[in-house]
Amino acid sequence: MLVAYAFACLYPSAVERLVLMEAPIPGTRTYERVLATTRYSTAKLWHFHFHGAPDNAAESLIAGHEHVYLRSFYSKLSANPDAIPLLEAQRYVADYMAPGAMRAGLELFRAFEKDAEDNIRSIQQNGKLRMPVLGLGGTASFFLPVAQEMLSEVAEDVVVRPIEDSGHWIAEEQPELLLRRLREFMHKDERVAN
Repeated sequence: MLVAYAFACLYPSAVERLVLMEAPIPGTRTYERVLATTRYSTAKLWHFHFHGAPDNAAESLIAGHEHVYLRSFYSKLSANPDAIPLLEAQRYVADYMAPGAMRAGLELFRAFEKDAEDNIRSIQQNGKLRMPVLGLGGTASFFLPVAQEMLSEVAEDVVVRPIEDSGHWIAEEQPELLLRRLREFMHKDERVAN
């Protein structure tokens, strides 16, 4: 989502429609409020702070415990803890254990402050995105309750749709519903309701 949003800001004429899901937009008032709200930051978003810690502290603490650490995310951030089967989880963990992979994954969080600066500057210089934007969020996720407010800060034409019985891992938890929502948005001139 962060890359797609940044691309749309930099090259709006190259983006006909934009789908954003399951990630924050640093620099929005909504993101800052959610991050500062104890209910969200301790229960659901604590890892934003941990992963964003400087000096590779997170990587050092995770090293040797990748499977337990990542598996906990797959379970806790889902509506269906079995949505990512053990064999798939092991494959994801193996990918993160490749040299430099965990660091690369965590650098995304370390870049949030710079992303916030870039996003604020983009809105000030260019205004909100004008292409249609679809926000998708799992009904068991932190994203859905704040998606409309957050996306409306950065885009003029926003529709948010829930992905029922899903948490953060929409593609794994509800792949058919995800594809249906994408097709509705991408292939029709008028938005189709639930």
